[in-house]
Amino acid sequence: QDPDTTAFGLLDQILEENADQIRVAANLDSKIWPTQRLSALARMIVPRGTKPAEFAMFLRICDRYGLDPMLGEAWLVVDSEKGGGKISVLVGRDAYLSIADRHPDYEGYEHGVVCENDAWEVVREGERITVNHVIGKNRGPRLRAYCVCHRRGRRPVLVVRDWTSYGHLQGKKNWRNNPDDMLETRVITQAHRLQFRIPGVRVLGEVDDDETPPPVPGQTPALERTQDRIAELRRQ
Repeated sequence: QDPDTTAFGLLDQILEENADQIRVAANLDSKIWPTQRLSALARMIVPRGTKPAEFAMFLRICDRYGLDPMLGEAWLVVDSEKGGGKISVLVGRDAYLSIADRHPDYEGYEHGVVCENDAWEVVREGERITVNHVIGKNRGPRLRAYCVCHRRGRRPVLVVRDWTSYGHLQGKKNWRNNPDDMLETRVITQAHRLQFRIPGVRVLGEVDDDETPPPVPGQTPALERTQDRIAELRRQ
Protein backbone atom coordinates (compact mmCIF):
# COMPACT_ATOMS: atom_id res chain seq x y z
CA GLN A 1 0.00 0.00 0.00
CA ASP A 2 1.24 3.48 -0.83
CA PRO A 3 2.35 4.97 2.51
CA ASP A 4 0.94 8.36 1.53
CA THR A 5 -2.57 6.87 1.30
CA THR A 6 -2.48 5.50 4.86
CA ALA A 7 -4.13 7.33 7.70
CA PHE A 8 -0.93 9.03 8.83
CA GLY A 9 0.93 9.40 5.55
CA LEU A 10 4.59 9.29 4.60
CA LEU A 11 5.67 12.13 6.88
CA ASP A 12 4.84 10.17 10.01
CA GLN A 13 7.05 7.28 8.85
CA ILE A 14 9.89 9.67 8.05
CA LEU A 15 9.66 11.10 11.57
CA GLU A 16 10.49 7.74 13.08
CA GLU A 17 13.95 7.87 11.52
CA ASN A 18 14.59 11.57 10.87
CA ALA A 19 12.98 13.50 13.72
CA ASP A 20 16.39 14.77 14.84
CA GLN A 21 17.17 16.09 11.37
CA ILE A 22 13.85 17.94 11.24
CA ARG A 23 14.54 19.48 14.65
CA VAL A 24 18.00 20.59 13.55
CA ALA A 25 16.66 22.09 10.32
CA ALA A 26 13.98 24.00 12.25
CA ASN A 27 16.34 24.88 15.15
CA LEU A 28 14.02 23.27 17.69
CA ASP A 29 14.64 22.35 21.32
CA SER A 30 14.06 18.61 21.70
CA LYS A 31 12.59 19.16 25.17
CA ILE A 32 9.92 21.47 23.78
CA TRP A 33 9.45 19.54 20.53
CA PRO A 34 9.93 15.83 21.37
CA THR A 35 9.44 13.23 18.68
CA GLN A 36 6.06 12.27 20.14
CA ARG A 37 4.83 15.84 19.67
CA LEU A 38 6.12 16.00 16.10
CA SER A 39 4.42 12.72 15.34
CA ALA A 40 1.12 13.92 16.80
CA LEU A 41 1.27 17.05 14.65
CA ALA A 42 2.05 14.99 11.56
CA ARG A 43 -0.96 12.79 12.24
CA MET A 44 -3.53 15.36 13.30
CA ILE A 45 -2.62 18.78 11.89
CA VAL A 46 -0.34 18.55 8.86
CA PRO A 47 -1.93 17.98 5.44
CA ARG A 48 -1.31 14.57 3.90
CA GLY A 49 1.62 14.61 1.50
CA THR A 50 3.58 17.30 3.34
CA LYS A 51 7.32 16.94 2.81
CA PRO A 52 9.81 16.96 5.71
CA ALA A 53 11.31 20.31 4.58
CA GLU A 54 7.85 21.89 4.50
CA PHE A 55 7.07 20.47 7.92
CA ALA A 56 10.37 21.87 9.27
CA MET A 57 9.53 25.33 7.90
CA PHE A 58 6.12 25.20 9.58
CA LEU A 59 7.63 24.13 12.89
CA ARG A 60 10.27 26.86 12.71
CA ILE A 61 7.60 29.55 12.30
CA CYS A 62 5.50 28.11 15.13
CA ASP A 63 8.52 27.96 17.43
CA ARG A 64 9.74 31.46 16.55
CA TYR A 65 6.39 33.07 17.33
CA GLY A 66 5.35 30.79 20.18
CA LEU A 67 2.30 29.42 18.36
CA ASP A 68 0.76 26.08 19.29
CA PRO A 69 -0.81 24.37 16.25
CA MET A 70 -2.56 21.86 18.50
CA LEU A 71 -4.56 24.75 19.96
CA GLY A 72 -5.51 26.02 16.52
CA GLU A 73 -3.12 28.99 16.64
CA ALA A 74 -1.49 28.10 13.32
CA TRP A 75 -2.32 25.92 10.30
CA LEU A 76 -0.24 24.66 7.43
CA VAL A 77 -1.62 24.62 3.89
CA VAL A 78 0.37 22.95 1.13
CA ASP A 79 -0.37 23.57 -2.53
CA SER A 80 0.25 20.09 -3.87
CA GLU A 81 -0.55 21.23 -7.41
CA LYS A 82 2.81 23.02 -7.40
CA GLY A 83 4.71 19.97 -6.27
CA GLY A 84 4.41 20.78 -2.60
CA GLY A 85 6.80 23.69 -3.03
CA LYS A 86 4.34 26.41 -2.06
CA ILE A 87 3.20 26.48 1.54
CA SER A 88 1.22 28.96 3.60
CA VAL A 89 1.22 29.23 7.37
CA LEU A 90 -2.13 30.64 8.42
CA VAL A 91 -2.98 32.24 11.76
CA GLY A 92 -5.92 34.07 13.27
CA ARG A 93 -5.98 37.70 14.31
CA ASP A 94 -5.39 36.74 17.94
CA ALA A 95 -2.08 35.14 17.00
CA TYR A 96 -0.70 38.54 16.01
CA LEU A 97 -1.92 40.00 19.28
CA SER A 98 -0.37 37.14 21.27
CA ILE A 99 2.99 37.66 19.56
CA ALA A 100 2.86 41.37 20.38
CA ASP A 101 1.72 40.75 23.97
CA ARG A 102 4.85 38.72 24.66
CA HIS A 103 7.12 41.55 23.54
CA PRO A 104 8.38 43.67 26.46
CA ASP A 105 8.04 46.92 24.49
CA TYR A 106 4.44 46.44 23.39
CA GLU A 107 2.22 49.32 24.48
CA GLY A 108 -1.10 48.26 23.01
CA TYR A 109 -3.19 49.49 20.11
CA GLU A 110 -6.22 51.60 19.24
CA HIS A 111 -8.70 50.65 16.56
CA GLY A 112 -12.18 51.30 15.31
CA VAL A 113 -14.61 51.47 12.42
CA VAL A 114 -15.44 54.97 11.22
CA CYS A 115 -18.93 55.70 9.90
CA GLU A 116 -20.25 58.62 7.89
CA ASN A 117 -21.65 60.53 10.88
CA ASP A 118 -18.72 59.93 13.22
CA ALA A 119 -16.20 62.68 13.99
CA TRP A 120 -12.75 61.34 13.13
CA GLU A 121 -9.32 62.85 12.67
CA VAL A 122 -5.68 61.78 12.85
CA VAL A 123 -3.21 64.19 14.44
CA ARG A 124 0.54 63.74 13.93
CA GLU A 125 2.85 65.56 16.33
CA GLY A 126 6.48 64.61 15.87
CA GLU A 127 6.79 60.96 16.90
CA ARG A 128 3.21 60.75 18.16
CA ILE A 129 0.01 59.79 16.37
CA THR A 130 -3.30 60.60 18.03
CA VAL A 131 -6.65 59.43 16.67
CA ASN A 132 -9.70 61.41 17.79
CA HIS A 133 -12.79 59.33 17.13
CA VAL A 134 -16.23 60.35 18.38
CA ILE A 135 -18.95 57.84 17.58
CA GLY A 136 -22.11 59.48 16.23
CA LYS A 137 -25.61 58.73 17.49
CA ASN A 138 -26.92 57.81 14.04
CA ARG A 139 -23.70 56.60 12.52
CA GLY A 140 -24.69 55.96 8.93
CA PRO A 141 -22.78 53.69 6.53
CA ARG A 142 -19.25 52.53 7.38
CA LEU A 143 -16.42 54.34 5.64
CA ARG A 144 -13.14 52.91 6.90
CA ALA A 145 -11.29 51.18 9.72
CA TYR A 146 -8.06 52.17 11.44
CA CYS A 147 -5.51 50.78 13.86
CA VAL A 148 -2.59 52.45 15.64
CA CYS A 149 -0.05 50.00 17.08
CA HIS A 150 2.34 51.29 19.77
CA ARG A 151 5.79 49.98 20.63
CA ARG A 152 8.21 51.60 23.04
CA GLY A 153 11.23 53.08 21.27
CA ARG A 154 9.58 53.16 17.83
CA ARG A 155 7.16 55.37 16.01
CA PRO A 156 3.57 54.18 16.19
CA VAL A 157 2.27 52.46 13.08
CA LEU A 158 -1.01 53.72 11.65
CA VAL A 159 -2.99 51.65 9.15
CA VAL A 160 -6.20 52.95 7.57
CA ARG A 161 -8.28 51.01 5.04
CA ASP A 162 -11.40 52.26 3.28
CA TRP A 163 -14.43 50.01 3.12
CA THR A 164 -14.61 50.52 -0.65
CA SER A 165 -11.15 48.96 -0.99
CA TYR A 166 -12.72 45.59 -0.25
CA GLY A 167 -15.67 45.82 -2.62
CA HIS A 168 -14.54 42.60 -4.34
CA LEU A 169 -14.89 40.71 -1.02
CA GLN A 170 -18.12 42.12 0.35
CA GLY A 171 -20.25 39.49 -1.33
CA LYS A 172 -18.46 36.68 0.50
CA LYS A 173 -20.17 35.05 3.47
CA ASN A 174 -17.82 36.27 6.22
CA TRP A 175 -17.89 39.82 4.90
CA ARG A 176 -21.68 39.83 4.61
CA ASN A 177 -22.22 38.44 8.12
CA ASN A 178 -19.40 40.23 9.99
CA PRO A 179 -18.39 43.28 7.95
CA ASP A 180 -16.95 45.33 10.84
CA ASP A 181 -14.95 42.40 12.21
CA MET A 182 -13.51 41.54 8.81
CA LEU A 183 -12.53 45.15 8.11
CA GLU A 184 -10.98 45.63 11.56
CA THR A 185 -9.08 42.35 11.28
CA ARG A 186 -7.31 43.65 8.20
CA VAL A 187 -6.08 46.85 9.84
CA ILE A 188 -5.21 45.26 13.20
CA THR A 189 -3.12 42.48 11.69
CA GLN A 190 -1.39 44.78 9.21
CA ALA A 191 -0.46 47.33 11.90
CA HIS A 192 1.00 44.63 14.16
CA ARG A 193 2.74 42.92 11.27
CA LEU A 194 4.51 46.15 10.36
CA GLN A 195 5.31 47.22 13.91
CA PHE A 196 6.72 43.88 15.06
CA ARG A 197 8.15 42.57 11.79
CA ILE A 198 6.12 39.37 11.64
CA PRO A 199 6.97 37.67 8.34
CA GLY A 200 6.11 34.16 7.24
CA VAL A 201 2.45 34.00 8.29
CA ARG A 202 -0.84 35.13 6.82
CA VAL A 203 -4.21 35.72 8.42
CA LEU A 204 -6.70 32.96 7.63
CA GLY A 205 -9.08 35.45 6.01
CA GLU A 206 -6.38 36.74 3.67
CA VAL A 207 -6.28 33.34 1.99
CA ASP A 208 -9.95 32.39 2.23
CA ASP A 209 -11.13 35.74 0.91
CA ASP A 210 -8.52 36.49 -1.75
CA GLU A 211 -9.49 36.40 -5.39
CA THR A 212 -7.05 33.55 -5.98
CA PRO A 213 -7.48 30.34 -8.01
CA PRO A 214 -9.75 27.77 -6.36
CA PRO A 215 -8.14 25.19 -4.05
CA VAL A 216 -6.73 21.99 -5.45
CA PRO A 217 -9.54 19.45 -5.95
CA GLY A 218 -9.84 17.14 -2.97
CA GLN A 219 -8.21 19.56 -0.57
CA THR A 220 -10.22 21.19 2.20
CA PRO A 221 -9.55 24.41 4.11
CA ALA A 222 -7.03 24.09 6.92
CA LEU A 223 -9.55 24.03 9.74
CA GLU A 224 -11.74 21.41 8.07
CA ARG A 225 -8.66 19.34 7.26
CA THR A 226 -7.62 19.38 10.89
CA GLN A 227 -11.06 18.18 11.97
CA ASP A 228 -11.05 15.48 9.30
CA ARG A 229 -7.63 14.20 10.40
CA ILE A 230 -8.70 14.04 14.06
CA ALA A 231 -11.84 12.16 13.13
CA GLU A 232 -9.80 9.82 10.94
CA LEU A 233 -7.40 9.15 13.79
CA ARG A 234 -10.24 8.33 16.16
CA ARG A 235 -11.59 5.73 13.74
CA GLN A 236 -8.33 3.77 13.78
